[in-house]
Amino acid sequence: MDTGKRHSKITRIRNLMKDDVLGSSSVGVDIALVGMKFAYGLPEHADNFALRDTKNYEPYRLYNLDVFEYELNSPMALYGSVPYMVAVNPKRTVGVLWLNSAETWVDVETTTADKGVLAKVVEDVDTRPRDIPQINTRFISESGIIDLFILLGPKPTDSFRQLATLTGVYPLPPEFSIAYHQSRWNYNDQKDVQEVHESFDKHDIPLDVLWLDIEHTDGKRYFTWDNEKFPEPKKMIEDLVSKGRKLVTIIDPHIKKDSKYDVYKDAKKQGYFVKNADGSVYEGNCWPGDSSYLDFINPDVRKYWANQFSFEKKSKTKFQYINSTKDVYTWNDMNEPSVFSGPEVRMEQSMHIISSKCINRFFMF
Repeated sequence: MDTGKRHSKITRIRNLMKDDVLGSSSVGVDIALVGMKFAYGLPEHADNFALRDTKNYEPYRLYNLDVFEYELNSPMALYGSVPYMVAVNPKRTVGVLWLNSAETWVDVETTTADKGVLAKVVEDVDTRPRDIPQINTRFISESGIIDLFILLGPKPTDSFRQLATLTGVYPLPPEFSIAYHQSRWNYNDQKDVQEVHESFDKHDIPLDVLWLDIEHTDGKRYFTWDNEKFPEPKKMIEDLVSKGRKLVTIIDPHIKKDSKYDVYKDAKKQGYFVKNADGSVYEGNCWPGDSSYLDFINPDVRKYWANQFSFEKKSKTKFQYINSTKDVYTWNDMNEPSVFSGPEVRMEQSMHIISSKCINRFFMF
């Protein structure tokens, strides 16, 4: 398959200068879904439920981006990328999983099959002349390998069960997580939080979870509290719990550049940040200002990050997440990753030697 031409076209569409350290290494495949009129999937896109015909339009783009104000009825990229589509007719289901985490584009064309051997296989015993519907799809990724799974159902539930067998399933969510959550940017202080959840009681409105955004932290240093606005966070949490409620706090993967901030200091010392081509620590701009980003491709970094949520002491005097309890849950935000100063509000792909192969995996870790 010659995909080099398509690769250069994608670069022109994006209108971005990119130093691709891997060179031209795109891969792709064409798949014909014979006997199918409609295909679905490829979330997240703010578009029709059934995938549109892109023959004379832009292809669906799979590239995780922090898009605050996105366009409706568009194949533009959004926060997540799921390279799975499914086509269904009254007799069969076909699922397609393109297991590639590089930047990906998908074309969809609605057409009819020819009268060759393949078309005859799917025809019914009714031999009256008629057109057989067909959907042509084209997956093309910037890098990586061709790792393709065809899920044959035959029922939609069978196809999704096959997908779950391949990718794994989520644990059942805790009961409170499917109840009412109250969240906004931002509750001003501990007193404000108390007044809000007491007002729910006053007006007899059910409330199970209250969320705190970035302003609860000490200067956007995650795993910390603003001691002036939230002087007694444990008491605040206990008050919520006494009413059968939970708390969610936001944690973002950009780390404020501050040599006195434990998370930044430790991560830099251990070489856990994403680096520039010259080996220096990459810096971008986000909510805290100048920030560095943990390299979650490194399994040691993932373990280090998980430990930050621990209730156990890491020394005789210091806890990992000070004043957190088992009733505090986490809002993983900005994990595209989001970089205000970067192209398309994210870091350049050349930041990591294998980043173009796994650009859409960052949010999964």
